[in-house]
Amino acid sequence: MAEESEDKTEAPTGKKLSTAREEGNIAQSAEAKILASLITALILVGMLAPMVARKLQAVMAP
Repeated sequence: MAEESEDKTEAPTGKKLSTAREEGNIAQSAEAKILASLITALILVGMLAPMVARKLQAVMAP
C-alpha cells in the first residue's frame, strides 16, 4: 500500500527516467506548446502579409 502513495520519498532512478523517456513519458508544458503555436502563426502571418497586401492593392486599384 505504501508503494501506491502519491507522495514519493525518493527521486526516480536513472533507469526509470530513461525508460520513461523511451516511452515518450516526459513532462510537457501546455504553455510551451501554445507559445510555439503562436510563434509559428506569427511567422506565417509575417511571411504572407506582404503578398496578401499586394494582391489586395492590385484588386482595389482603379
